[in-house]
Amino acid sequence: MKAARAPYSKVALALLFSLNLIGLTQYLRFASLVWAPRGQEGLLGGPGDPIIWVLSAVPWLVACSLMNLLAFRTICARLILAGRWVPALILVSAVAAWVAAFEYDSSRHYNGGALRIETSTPASR
Repeated sequence: MKAARAPYSKVALALLFSLNLIGLTQYLRFASLVWAPRGQEGLLGGPGDPIIWVLSAVPWLVACSLMNLLAFRTICARLILAGRWVPALILVSAVAAWVAAFEYDSSRHYNGGALRIETSTPASR
């Protein structure tokens, strides 16, 4: 009797890993266009920064997130049915890398945290 074909082949796993690696590097490359210089993260950024980020970096984030969501179903089936942990570990590693990249990107943006807003009026001083 012929063995059932695995839902994920080694080529598919290598492709998933490679596409995530390409997506991560491109996401960080385009996101870095609007990063604040070191030490200036607390200042306000330019008015076009969010637009540049959404048009250049977010498509990479969305495309790879969708790819990983589609792979999730097959990888979970392989894990449950065949007890194969390698695909699940690759997917978990990819998701962890994306979370780390997003957090790093968020830490490098202008956030306006260094600006103090006066809430009192001159008469109340």
